[in-house]
Amino acid sequence: MSRSCDRGRWNASLWLCTSLLLVGAAAVRAEPTVLDEPVPLTTVSREGERISGRVTSYDAAGLTLETSDGQTKQVSWASLRASVVYTLHQKLLKDAPAPAWMALGDLLRSMPDGWQQSNYAYGRAAQLDPTLRDRVQELGRQRPPRR
Repeated sequence: MSRSCDRGRWNASLWLCTSLLLVGAAAVRAEPTVLDEPVPLTTVSREGERISGRVTSYDAAGLTLETSDGQTKQVSWASLRASVVYTLHQKLLKDAPAPAWMALGDLLRSMPDGWQQSNYAYGRAAQLDPTLRDRVQELGRQRPPRR
């Protein structure tokens, strides 16, 4: 068998394994973190909508807000300014381990105005886990994309 054939099979196997891993990861949805003590939040969304209430839970997609009239409202992270997301997470992740702060950094980095706050989150992760320092320094050397 030729080398190119072996390499082709290896690439196909790698592609299949990677695809299965990604599909499996997408199928597993983490349960929201429910707060023992709700956190008050009053802000304005990117669209100018007033958001006010108590954060009762959150997950990777956003938060659940209980309004003053007892209604429950889902708010996506993308609908909030990055500075609000970071400030709120400082309360939510107070005692969280480094991976939670790295995930926050990734979330903020995906937001159009979140580059600076992402570096703060990555920095907190490196404080909590010094083995992340090299990775965080590399992330800090990257430049924001032009939008």
